[in-house]
Amino acid sequence: MSYLVFSLITQSQLLQLHTSHLTHQQLSLYDTSNFNSIKMQFLTLAAFIATASAADVIFKVTDFSAGCIRHSTQCSYNFNVIQPGTMETTGVACSAMLAANTDGTLPDVKDGTCKDSARTFSVTKGADGLTLTVTQPVTPSSDQSGSHLLANADLKMSNEPNAVVQTYTGISGFDLTS
Repeated sequence: MSYLVFSLITQSQLLQLHTSHLTHQQLSLYDTSNFNSIKMQFLTLAAFIATASAADVIFKVTDFSAGCIRHSTQCSYNFNVIQPGTMETTGVACSAMLAANTDGTLPDVKDGTCKDSARTFSVTKGADGLTLTVTQPVTPSSDQSGSHLLANADLKMSNEPNAVVQTYTGISGFDLTS
């Protein structure tokens, strides 16, 4: 992309140098034809940049919560998800109820379900936290997925006797990106 920007700047500078020896009439004809060409290149670049940044967001999550239930062996994940850029306006409800890890931390999710939808979700533990991934089929042989890291800083352990459990305390709305 930086090459394209450099190319546009270089073409503009060359246009200025090349036209410095032309008559006023020749210059006005030359400027019009080349200005349109440079303008189209600039607009193409702007459209590319806008598309590239918008294309990264696959899904938007709202109302996210995750936590292990005090004095229980169960943990739950709950959220709504939509796909931006579509006509979808009502979020699809996704949830899972699973057994907590033996240390009271939130467990991984392998095949979380989303109500009345082909979408599924997973949660995997890593060094930096938990990664939430939502997947939906696009064709019979391909899927579309978006992920978001739930950072360790947002995963809090309670410190109560007989109720050491983990809860997500971060923001409840975020983007899932490719």
